[in-house]
Amino acid sequence: MVGKKFNLMAVVSDFRAGGAEKIVIELLLRLKETFNVSAVCIRDKGEHSNILEEQSIKIHLSYFKGRIHPQSLFNFASLLRRENIHIVHTHMYRPNISGSIGAYIARVPVIISHIHSIHQWDSKRQIFMDRLTSWVKDKIIAVSGEVKNSYIEKVKAGSEKVEVIYSGVEPQKYKVDKKPAELRSIFNIKDGIPVIGIVARLAPEKDHITFLEAAKIVLKTCHNAMFLIVGKGPEENNIKAHIERFNLRDNVVVAGYRMDIPQVLNLLDIFVLSSVREGFPISILEAMATGKPVVATDVGGNREAVVDGETGFIVPKRDSSSLALRILTLIENPEMAAVMGQKGYKRVCQKFSMETMVNETTKLYLDLLAKKRVRPA
Repeated sequence: MVGKKFNLMAVVSDFRAGGAEKIVIELLLRLKETFNVSAVCIRDKGEHSNILEEQSIKIHLSYFKGRIHPQSLFNFASLLRRENIHIVHTHMYRPNISGSIGAYIARVPVIISHIHSIHQWDSKRQIFMDRLTSWVKDKIIAVSGEVKNSYIEKVKAGSEKVEVIYSGVEPQKYKVDKKPAELRSIFNIKDGIPVIGIVARLAPEKDHITFLEAAKIVLKTCHNAMFLIVGKGPEENNIKAHIERFNLRDNVVVAGYRMDIPQVLNLLDIFVLSSVREGFPISILEAMATGKPVVATDVGGNREAVVDGETGFIVPKRDSSSLALRILTLIENPEMAAVMGQKGYKRVCQKFSMETMVNETTKLYLDLLAKKRVRPA
């Protein structure tokens, strides 16, 4: 492949602030070393598209009026032909449907869909559409074993068609030498006070209310603990209303969306994810990369990331008492928390690095291209 590269196009709804979108961006930035990389957004570009454009990765807009709108499909297929695309890699539900059909119409040699979350099958219609289009895809990537199993069960796809490639992070990016005193000042958190945080989109599936209910319980024993909520989303007003209702205003900080996630995570003593459904959350990997113990709910791929009792704790969803108990266990046993954090960091380095994800994805691309005897133009 000296001198010539295969043309790869990623298909997304947009590049907004989200875990899946972050993974796609990081993946494309690294794949550009091996492939001619571009992307197409079928809704709008989103606030993070500039990260790719600044690295000379072209982003196209190909708006879809509906998942199988004929003119939208034709326009998208025409774009693929003009760009002479060899690989289409779609991400998340809408692009997985519309993008794969458009790629099939354009006769793109390799079509791959990426399943980032279990809850893309919320309705019979969604399941039907996935079944309808699964045959045009050469491979489906699932971000966890749980997501793979759910896909096979719901869509009735063959196991051999679905490959697990875990999302990854770059561990060194999250190792900050010292806790950021500036952030403690901004959030009005004194030294020596335990900080428990959640970094997630403020959406119903993240169940911040259970996080707040657990905070109430913890504060009965550890009166000075602080709870940090980082993210933005439609649940912000509801979360703030519950903070007032639970009388937690002195112990809970709603920090909004922040770009300095490594520094924020290093401020924490314990990371919590209280979701009621997940695929394979990048936020857990980020917390482990900063050496923090994790308390997460037993949903999606959480158990595949967190080893219960070794790198943190797994608790039942919507169970604030169990969540609070594990948080208190870590507060009261700082040496245990430190050991769990260290083991979590080692686990990320060994199993969930960005390098591993990029290598496995590249191998999948090249294997499929070789199987179909495709050559770069």
